Amino acid sequence: MATDILQIAVSLALLVGLAYPLGRYMANVYQNHHTALDPVLDPVDNVIYRLSGVKRQGMTWRPYVVAMLLTNLVMFVMLFVILLVQQVLPLNPDGMGTISIPLAFNTAASFITNTNWQSYGGESTLSYFSQMFAIMFPQFTSAATGLVCGIAFIRGLAGSPDVGNFYVDLTRTITRILLPIAFVMAIVFVGLGVPQTFAGAQAVTTLNGPLAVATPA
Repeated sequence: MATDILQIAVSLALLVGLAYPLGRYMANVYQNHHTALDPVLDPVDNVIYRLSGVKRQGMTWRPYVVAMLLTNLVMFVMLFVILLVQQVLPLNPDGMGTISIPLAFNTAASFITNTNWQSYGGESTLSYFSQMFAIMFPQFTSAATGLVCGIAFIRGLAGSPDVGNFYVDLTRTITRILLPIAFVMAIVFVGLGVPQTFAGAQAVTTLNGPLAVATPA
């Protein structure tokens, strides 16, 4: 009981302690103010804009919404196709086969909308490629979409017809906020010894002992 209370207290302390500096940093990102990561990430963003043909002028709310819907529709189709053809894609050492069309649709729709409702059997259903590009990829893009839509709404409330540029907001959210956080947490997980490999699944015996297989009476 005491350990549980301590964990909750530490979590709340970290949350409160990070709220102001992280919030201020995010405000600077969305207001295009200077941040400490600009020298490193400005060239990265510029390459993304150049390769994707993004024009960085501001948008009113209608083009912003259209850009958001079309971008996420394209990503949804990409996720859906990856799940359907995972058996012919790389990074599949366990030979995972295709999944049903309804399950692929449900999974793609769930993760592209940041719902993250899983109706599949985890690593017993999806290949590493599918987990990386159909599950982890939308973990960034869907979260970023939610953030930028909220920011665009706030800009509109401030009375400006220019609510920003969806593509710029999405890119900066991923490169300036989500990826740095993910990088730091990845280092933490490595330090804690969390395993990560592209090798096939390993059969292990847990503290509960060997898996008991029921036999017909």
